[in-house]
Amino acid sequence: MDTHSEARRIGAQLAEELHLAFLARGFYIPMGAAAPIGGRAYVDVEPVRDDVAHRLIEVLGPPPLTMPDAGDPWAVAEEALKDLRRSLCAANITLPSLGIDEPRGANQTVLVELGNAHPAVVRQLAHTIAKGAER
Repeated sequence: MDTHSEARRIGAQLAEELHLAFLARGFYIPMGAAAPIGGRAYVDVEPVRDDVAHRLIEVLGPPPLTMPDAGDPWAVAEEALKDLRRSLCAANITLPSLGIDEPRGANQTVLVELGNAHPAVVRQLAHTIAKGAER
């Protein structure tokens, strides 16, 4: 079997396995083997509706957050604050008093201050966290 035919066969097999994996999770996403490029197999995925894309993001979750170098406590706190704001924004939640607190304790730990929030926002935050924990 030549390289082109083998790549096409592998692409078809991968497309079928990926399609079945999505089906098992409740997603119907048509796909098939794409034309091989440079002897490599590719999978062609048909366009996905926006509501399906939103559900996929919900099920698969956001990409893992990267941790900065732990050498600078202020940089670590600022990066953690940015990550939290980004996640809260994605969940349509605003905590207006978010900030960085002054270093505390013997080791001068820099803390992220979550601040005050309206009870409705706290309830929304609790619901969002519980929903994420169910995954």
